Amino acid sequence: MSFRNSMGWADPDSTEKVHSYVNTLDRANAADSIKAYKQRTYELAGATTGRRILDLGCGTGYDAMAMATLVGNGGEAVGIDRSEGMVKEARQRAEGVGLPVRFEVGDAMALPFPDNYFDGARADRVFQHLADPERALAEMIRVVRPGGSIVLTDPDYGSSMMDVADIHLGRRVKTFLTDLVANPWSGRKLKPMMQTAGLTDLTLSMTIWEIGYAGFIEQFRLPEALALMEQKGLIAGDEAAAFQTELETRAAAGLFFAANVFFIASGTKPGK
Repeated sequence: MSFRNSMGWADPDSTEKVHSYVNTLDRANAADSIKAYKQRTYELAGATTGRRILDLGCGTGYDAMAMATLVGNGGEAVGIDRSEGMVKEARQRAEGVGLPVRFEVGDAMALPFPDNYFDGARADRVFQHLADPERALAEMIRVVRPGGSIVLTDPDYGSSMMDVADIHLGRRVKTFLTDLVANPWSGRKLKPMMQTAGLTDLTLSMTIWEIGYAGFIEQFRLPEALALMEQKGLIAGDEAAAFQTELETRAAAGLFFAANVFFIASGTKPGK
């Protein structure tokens, strides 16, 4: 689960917000399960020698730089993100590395590229945050050449897991966190959406990301989330305290468990 900008608790380009999200991304990108599925998305997007690949919602530039390594100097990886702060971070990380990569600020609903510009495109954990994912997909299809690949990866919060003693309390917390996401069931919708958009050669796979305790607290800003639940009368103060204490106790004993199911869908733009 991830709130990204959809939580709306702070300016998404504030220094604090960008720093927090950079930490969350770095922690996720270091996980073996995340690395494995990311590599698969690079392959599905066609990131091979000489290709030009779009990374929509590029964040810190991790994936765009990885794909730039794969496409080589004859190709190009282009990362785009709505957050100026994230694009600034990506550019700083790419500076001096000598890779064929560039980063731009832009809107997924109106990509600043001509038709048929890319050989392939991917969006990783982006569509969950979009109010109009169909429009964003249409834009990705527009800028990819006929025969090019489009790859979407997203969690599905209806399939997320969190091990706590009080199942009913855990369900309430999970529901609250889920409802803060713009498109919480995105994962299960990816393949049908791509099919409706006219893409062919559709594939679908799933992977599980087990989230560590520190990442869970940071990613969900849990103390703030529980405080907000209490303000809204969705949880009592003693319940919130007990919930946090239980997670801390489980983590100290090495028994904390939370995980997300990720869906990876790919398709081909028709034509030659």
